[in-house]
Amino acid sequence: MNPHAGAAAPLFMVGHLTVDDIVLPDGTTRMQQIGGAPVFAATGARLAGGRPCVVTALAPSLPTRVREWLAEEEIALLDCGRASRHITQWVLYETTGERTFLHHPASADLYEAAPLAECWHPAGPPAWAHIAPMPVSLQAAWVRALTGAGLSVTLDPHEDCSAEHGDAVLELLPRLTAFMPSEQEAASLFGRADMTAAAAAFVAAGARLCVIKLGAAGCVVATAAGSWRLPSVATSVVDTTGAGDSFCGAFVAALASGHAPETAARYGTAAASYTVQCFGVPSLRGGSPADWSLRLNRIRTAA
Repeated sequence: MNPHAGAAAPLFMVGHLTVDDIVLPDGTTRMQQIGGAPVFAATGARLAGGRPCVVTALAPSLPTRVREWLAEEEIALLDCGRASRHITQWVLYETTGERTFLHHPASADLYEAAPLAECWHPAGPPAWAHIAPMPVSLQAAWVRALTGAGLSVTLDPHEDCSAEHGDAVLELLPRLTAFMPSEQEAASLFGRADMTAAAAAFVAAGARLCVIKLGAAGCVVATAAGSWRLPSVATSVVDTTGAGDSFCGAFVAALASGHAPETAARYGTAAASYTVQCFGVPSLRGGSPADWSLRLNRIRTAA
């Protein structure tokens, strides 16, 4: 699939693709399910009307059904790695909603299966790219490569790196169009629990725009002009896996379409509320959900 086919420039979602063996609380299993932050982000972008391309490392061991699923969902793939093995993991769910991720013994690690910025060969008009959670050294290389090629770049930091390598994460802010941490990541980087103050601090540190995802509490958005909050509109929560990634994808797609940050955040919140309704990556085959406009209007009314 050619990611540059068609008139509109694609939205690049950079990160790890995974194959997940899911074990639900009742013992039910779902084997070889597609996963990974950029896939959820691509789904969010599709919900918001974008044309996403997942930039990842495509190992020869990747099951054919994974590639077929992405093609059916109208999500392009771009191989930017040298992986000989893919990441495969158990995802164990508890009745409380908590999840445990365990790599299979034969799984690749985060570095072996990582998309590599050195393999990036930009083509076509300047576009937008979202960098999903990865070790900060990998993210930094991608930020330099993508911004150097003229792309607008958003970034969602890795939780472990936010706690252990905060300075390296913060050094990336001046290059970013938007910085998009979770509440936990923002608290690690900011050192305090005031998320409105944290968002403003990240903008002051160089990010043109900051969105902090607050889970069930919605999100806080900050620019140099000020900050504001938007609530969550999720009414049925089955699985929170990938909700933040879907938010990021829809947010970036809306920004790329020319929407203001507050409107883009509405798109992100609506996408997250759609993703949490099922286990795993939701299918959008046949188009966006029928209640998409209703979700956006609900956010507009509640904000």
